[in-house]
Amino acid sequence: MARPTALGLDVSVRSLSDADAVLHEMAWIGSQKATLAAQAKQRIDAIKVEAEAKAVVEVEGQMLSLDQRLETLSVRLAKWVAANAEKHLTGKRRSMDLAHGKIGLRQQPLVAMLGDEATDASVLDAIDEQTGLVVAVNAILERRTTLCNDAGKAKAGDLISVEIKPAYKSMKDALEAKRVTREQLAALGVSVRDPYDEPVLTPSKNVVFAEVG
Repeated sequence: MARPTALGLDVSVRSLSDADAVLHEMAWIGSQKATLAAQAKQRIDAIKVEAEAKAVVEVEGQMLSLDQRLETLSVRLAKWVAANAEKHLTGKRRSMDLAHGKIGLRQQPLVAMLGDEATDASVLDAIDEQTGLVVAVNAILERRTTLCNDAGKAKAGDLISVEIKPAYKSMKDALEAKRVTREQLAALGVSVRDPYDEPVLTPSKNVVFAEVG
């Protein structure tokens, strides 16, 4: 579609007719941009399909996708590292360099999180059932303030917003400080994950130059 020719470099708007001419060219520009974007996406999608078809490797006569093979290698190596890396680490070292990359362990901290089949809403319900905190906070938001006019007094909720949600990090901190117990958190639907060493796998990166053309 050719560009509308009603407008030149001097875009003067003096009438409804001029305004409509400007809208006409703006619509044309939007159409051109959408067409070019659609053409680019079509080319990109075709390149992705072609790349996915080539992203395979043959192992003992069986064709596997690169992602499948990477998953298998990662799972097997991570399992070995979790069980054996400690024996090969000296002093305070948490990783070691090998010829084709690096392996090691990274400590993951204690975490309080949603238990199986629990939701944030069910945890809040359990907290409220045992403590009445949710009802108390909502009651504060409904409380009338000293801010008033001829129409009446404003509520606290007219002035501030409070998001009520489970505070998992604070639960973890309270657990470590022994202000709550695992059993109490479990009764709320909250699970505790103990600290553990997570395997870290870092293969070497090779410089790749894409062929042009």
